[in-house]
Amino acid sequence: MMRLAYGQIRSVDQEILTNARQMGIDRVQFNLPYDLPADEYWKYDDLVRFKERCDRYGVIVEAMENMPISFYDKAMLGLEGRDKQIENVCESIRSLGRAGIPVLGYHFSPSFVWRTENHAPVGRYGASVQAFDLEKQKQGIDDMADFGQRRDVTRR
Repeated sequence: MMRLAYGQIRSVDQEILTNARQMGIDRVQFNLPYDLPADEYWKYDDLVRFKERCDRYGVIVEAMENMPISFYDKAMLGLEGRDKQIENVCESIRSLGRAGIPVLGYHFSPSFVWRTENHAPVGRYGASVQAFDLEKQKQGIDDMADFGQRRDVTRR
């Protein structure tokens, strides 16, 4: 069964979650929430507390999109420490399930998502858009920091 969720949320925010409920949406999807502790993996107790904060607004955490890249950057690149990261990712997945969060969406791309502007000029009908400009990228300009993605991982 398909379910509608208010998505791409970055934190448990009263205004956003209240807005979702006002629209009749009772499910939410988070993308790299910055108010969820994230050392090496997502811990069960932290996920339960995060979910309980959402419960107060009458919304169900339907999905988490993306884990911090630092959870699995070495695994993607085959670097030392990859086995520990793989186990930590597995633990994050187990914790999500135990906490009652049924969906994890993630990307497994060592090249990340290429963009040079996260807040590019306004798109059609006033939509926020992202952009990629090869000339800016050649100059070393990108907008990766906003997404918590590490650019300092190199082969050793």
